[in-house]
Amino acid sequence: MLESDPELRDDPRHLTVALFCAFWLRDSTVAVGYAERRIGRARETGALGILAFGLSIYSGGLAWAGDHVRAYAVAGEAVELLDTLGYAADPGVACEVSAAEHAARGMHEDAERMLVRARQFAAIHNFDPMPPHLGRVVAFCAFCRGDLDEVVRVLEDQVARFNGVGVLLEPLGVAPLLIESYLGLGRDEDGRRLAERFAVAQPDPMAPYVAAMVARCQALVARQLDEAIAAFERSLAFHALFPDSFEAARTQLLYGMRLRRDGRRVDARKQLEAARDAFVAQDHTMWADRAAQELAGTGQRARSRSTTQEPLTSQETRVALLVAQGLTNREVAAALFLSPKTVEHHVGAVLRKRGLRSRTELARALAVAAALEQPAVAGDIA
Repeated sequence: MLESDPELRDDPRHLTVALFCAFWLRDSTVAVGYAERRIGRARETGALGILAFGLSIYSGGLAWAGDHVRAYAVAGEAVELLDTLGYAADPGVACEVSAAEHAARGMHEDAERMLVRARQFAAIHNFDPMPPHLGRVVAFCAFCRGDLDEVVRVLEDQVARFNGVGVLLEPLGVAPLLIESYLGLGRDEDGRRLAERFAVAQPDPMAPYVAAMVARCQALVARQLDEAIAAFERSLAFHALFPDSFEAARTQLLYGMRLRRDGRRVDARKQLEAARDAFVAQDHTMWADRAAQELAGTGQRARSRSTTQEPLTSQETRVALLVAQGLTNREVAAALFLSPKTVEHHVGAVLRKRGLRSRTELARALAVAAALEQPAVAGDIA
């Protein structure tokens, strides 16, 4: 009704309701088509309070849909607007998205700062101190900085109290990250037992995302290489049916690592290169570095193109996205409530960090990145 009624479809007052509907349905694709229009309308009318809440919810939808560059940009804007307006009753989605995106870029201090904010929001709303959605983000940030003991502590608590539900409320949905942490700590049998429990707990048929993660877990705990290959291929086939390219790239990284460990260096490169390119497209610099390090372990020489780029800030990312659309500095400034001088500074920083010489090159680079930021498709092993 909010979309079909001409009097309601562009009314900014209904922005948060429209986005929450998609959020509650666990289907961000419902909102992607109309969110930008409604958000643009809120900007035009100066409905900043509504805009701040709307951006917060929308950032979660973008992350779920696999658009991690825009999710990072939108979450940062939401947090800044909420701070400026002095709002303290936000649901905390933007802080959680921002924390995860900062962690994936290796910006761990910024990630921790966002987690502190997310915990504060949970307390304001009288939520559990570590509700499932926050627990998953806390564990992911710990995993990114290499603190596997913290991952295990948080996620074992989630399993004990909430059955470890995942993003689709699937039982034991935290298993993939927990299993990786078990294996990293040498607790292989704990990992195998959890992988079996995770698979058994799922309904038949499984959603593609869940099926991809179940298969990934089976691949991780497989003793024989041929068994692992079959499971990784199943996982990538299911990833291709789901929009989030980050988890697909993570599966390819793990796939390549297993192949390299078993002496299949040429085959490993195919998976590791695909993972690296996807992480670069997502601007997930920490993960791109990790994939590049694994590639170096196969004997591949580093390419001239940089995978160890300095990560952009959230505000720099917002400016870059608008500049790539052809907006002038003054138009970008008006859209983001910044001064033209600040925009000019950010454009210079973006070009420097990305080794680009012009706005045209920036637009081209972002277009290429958007094309690469797609789910992986399973491939044959040579």
